[in-house]
Amino acid sequence: MVNKLIDDVGSGEGSLPLQQFALTQLWAKQLPGLLTHQAYIEIGGVTQAIANHAETVYAGLSAEQQQRAQRVFIQLVQPGSGTEDTRRLTTRDEVGDYWDLVTLLANERLLVTNRNQLVEDTVEVVHEALIRNWGRLRGWMDDNREFRVWQERLKVALQQWVDSNKDDGGLLRGATLAVAENWLQKRGEEVIKPQLWFIEKGVEFRERERKEKERELQEALIRETSAHLIAGNLTVEKLFVSHLELEALIEAVKTSKNGTELQTLELKSNGLINSMMFSPNGKTLACVSNEGEIIMWNFDLDDLLKKACRWLHDYLQNNPNVSLEDKLLCNDFNIKM
Repeated sequence: MVNKLIDDVGSGEGSLPLQQFALTQLWAKQLPGLLTHQAYIEIGGVTQAIANHAETVYAGLSAEQQQRAQRVFIQLVQPGSGTEDTRRLTTRDEVGDYWDLVTLLANERLLVTNRNQLVEDTVEVVHEALIRNWGRLRGWMDDNREFRVWQERLKVALQQWVDSNKDDGGLLRGATLAVAENWLQKRGEEVIKPQLWFIEKGVEFRERERKEKERELQEALIRETSAHLIAGNLTVEKLFVSHLELEALIEAVKTSKNGTELQTLELKSNGLINSMMFSPNGKTLACVSNEGEIIMWNFDLDDLLKKACRWLHDYLQNNPNVSLEDKLLCNDFNIKM
């Protein structure tokens, strides 16, 4: 038996803990004063003893505990990149609200708990032989490898962002951010709070960039619109339909310089209008507001002229500086209108 134990355990790193575990299991199966080869075979020998024990413990868990055990164990495995998977030291925060289960599995000698230099509770699998030899854990890793690889990359990206003093340039963006949002939708409950916050910061930055681009495009549109208005080339189809009353247009005419280019005008429903121009055919008035909105009035030019002339007639009649002759001329003009 001694030679068998020595041959099976080998001389590799970590062989002593495996031998110790196998002997503990073997001792539990001893006959009075005897450690038998049959008992050694039943426990699976040195290499398989811990995996067989893990399967026995797992079978004794409730359905809910089994589901949680899967989440815990996959977090304790570092997925290999062209190499074997290895055990990973994990903090209490990274395993979520499952520390009671971690304690139970530690009592069953499947996990080892401790505290690091930051006085954080930590946990890791008892031996990498558990990762290599427990078929159920290997299956879990195969099923969740893509997710775990992404988690590890996210962990690195988060640390780099923190090391850069949380510079915006270190946030997730583009396809990387889209992948993170997809994983959040699928398995957000398995993403720890710092990583979740990191992803949310990336989303917020993307929204700020989007709004800034919209603002720049809007300003460019305003500049282009103003240029077209001056040239008289902006068509009605390119403008927003306005629902303002025609009286607002008459008020605009009152403040015009020369009847074609109008000054800033405060309207009750649309705030400030900065740029206003008539279309070449004289039947459309286009305006650009402070908020970047393009507004258009459609009107009958004859009706507009009639209203404008009525206003001009009333103004001249009531102005003491206008000569009587001119007032009589306005009377004649008003009758014609």
